[in-house]
Amino acid sequence: MTLDDGLEDRQRRQRRVLMPMVIIAAAIGIGMWFSSGSGTAGDDVVKHIRALLSRQCDASLTGGPVHWALPVVRSTFEAAAGVWCAAGVDPKAVIITSTSRDGGTQLVTLRAASGGTIELLVTLEPSGTPLVSSVKRDPAKP
Repeated sequence: MTLDDGLEDRQRRQRRVLMPMVIIAAAIGIGMWFSSGSGTAGDDVVKHIRALLSRQCDASLTGGPVHWALPVVRSTFEAAAGVWCAAGVDPKAVIITSTSRDGGTQLVTLRAASGGTIELLVTLEPSGTPLVSSVKRDPAKP
């Protein structure tokens, strides 16, 4: 056994120990990267929709833009939110949840303490602006 053979053995042992550690570190990094991004689109959508609802009840508030697929979608939301505002529903107390759907669409559900619901289909545009394509309101309760 020469000096070169001993050096090669030591290098092999180091690789056997080092490579699994590199793989584990990479897996942890990838996992953290994906977990930090999960729910971000839904969280952004919820923030935009909460601000939108608050602006419906208090026109002096400002917030980011929201795009509407059709004028009727906007007017339907404004009518539904207007009923809530007139009934004294506090926009901050409304529970807003977001569920991912196919194609990057989010189903956003707004629930008032009175039991009324408004459902929106929202897609985040590449600019980060929400595009609301559908509104459904439970007409039974404000």
